[in-house]
Amino acid sequence: MGKKEKYGNYIRGIKYLSIRAKVVQPQRKKNFKGEWVMTPGSVDYFVYHTKTQMAGPYKNSKDAENEAYNMISKHYTKKDLKKK
Repeated sequence: MGKKEKYGNYIRGIKYLSIRAKVVQPQRKKNFKGEWVMTPGSVDYFVYHTKTQMAGPYKNSKDAENEAYNMISKHYTKKDLKKK
């Protein structure tokens, strides 16, 4: 059984939706030659309704917020996600 996927850090709530950020820290590893290599970190933003991911990934929080406002204006819920 695989490792449980986390939802990410809570950033902001917009009515019934929440913006969450998954942060990957930069890592320093040895490659096969024995050299130290830095792998860059990243941040991805997602729109969640309770535990269900509704949209994402986005590179900044403003894009995720705009998408959340669009979903709220269309009354989009996680039940609508299952209908697709």
